[in-house]
Amino acid sequence: KVEESTTQNEIVNGNIEEESSNPYAKKIDDPFVFFKNFCEEIGLQKTVLLIPHENQYKAIFSYGVESASRDESVSTFDFWDGTISENKWYSFFGEDLCPFYQLFSSDDAQLLKYLHIKKIEIAENTFAILLILEDYANSLIDLETIEIILPNLKSYLAYMIDLSNEN
Repeated sequence: KVEESTTQNEIVNGNIEEESSNPYAKKIDDPFVFFKNFCEEIGLQKTVLLIPHENQYKAIFSYGVESASRDESVSTFDFWDGTISENKWYSFFGEDLCPFYQLFSSDDAQLLKYLHIKKIEIAENTFAILLILEDYANSLIDLETIEIILPNLKSYLAYMIDLSNEN
């Protein structure tokens, strides 16, 4: 039996395990926890954040999509430069979704009804691509609310980029 006083510990497989004394252990998970909290705070069900890596965009962060969608969400800079040229919201539905099906698992693609996309500058001339998927017949996403909270995500990503450049 675990008492409430074990708040400093984690329960793993029914056993109490001490928190790691490694100061870097928490930092590794921090960006993923932050992204999950960001999505939950504004009620996003399925979200992918593409980050530039090795001359292409890769899904480094995802929430609510199948792992196959995260793995398949690899795309070229040219694809996005030709699709969304400005840093504004783009919304796609119906037949306009066809070019994006390649980025998701067959199950996620089959359920996809709306796709909201925004290019986000996270550092000088470095952009991330935020994809918000909806599987509802009518769009329920409030892009104005997301726009208000988006600076939190942008500043955190910029901080993580600066942190990674220090190493």
